[in-house]
Amino acid sequence: MRYSKELQQRVSALEETISDIEKDIAEKTVFVAYVQNQAVGSLRLCEKDGWAYLSRFGVSKNACGDGAGAALLQAAAGWAHGQGLAGVCLHTASAMRALVRFYYSHGFYVDSTEKSRGYVRALMVKPLE
Repeated sequence: MRYSKELQQRVSALEETISDIEKDIAEKTVFVAYVQNQAVGSLRLCEKDGWAYLSRFGVSKNACGDGAGAALLQAAAGWAHGQGLAGVCLHTASAMRALVRFYYSHGFYVDSTEKSRGYVRALMVKPLE
């Protein structure tokens, strides 16, 4: 929700139905971060053009800064490595400086930008070594 508020527009993640989520769980790899038996974050992964494409990455506001997001990104990189993929990539709103800085701090960089969803989205990539 914070993502949508900062962009001041609706984002597709907020339009998902339970059926959409169930389909992704069945078709993609999903990681969930827990703290004291409480789910505090998750992400979804699929293979796309030889890369692990990360989507629906989020951490609860109360858990931000506690390492859950970093742990999820590490799990994504481990999954990509295990699949023999080139690395991990994702799209994020380039105007959300805190998110872009977060991804940079975890080895991602901006590969390109596009506006297909009505705002500038950066394609962030993290090649695996």
